[in-house]
Amino acid sequence: MTFFQEKRKYPRKPLAVYLELCDHRTRTPLGKGFITNISEGGLALETHQQLNPGDKFLFRFNLGGNGNFEVIGVVVYVANGVLTNAYGIKFLELSPESRKRLKKYILAEVR
Repeated sequence: MTFFQEKRKYPRKPLAVYLELCDHRTRTPLGKGFITNISEGGLALETHQQLNPGDKFLFRFNLGGNGNFEVIGVVVYVANGVLTNAYGIKFLELSPESRKRLKKYILAEVR
């Protein structure tokens, strides 16, 4: 186990899934990007949008047979991505039902 794995609270699943960024209050679409990994507590996102630490958004995405998700999250870090900007997002609001579906997806995929 590496240093970084030990610090993680939840297991992460690498993936490439389309995501829509929306205003967290009005739900108005603001941009799009790709999830590069996801956990029960947050996700890593690459997008051409300029985001800042502390910015809150509604994130919409689909995990195939696990359905659609709408999650409110906050930007917690900014980094350089492969071709775009990379961001770490911490989930602030995730329904218990959505958390259960997300956890099931991640655990099934990580094994």
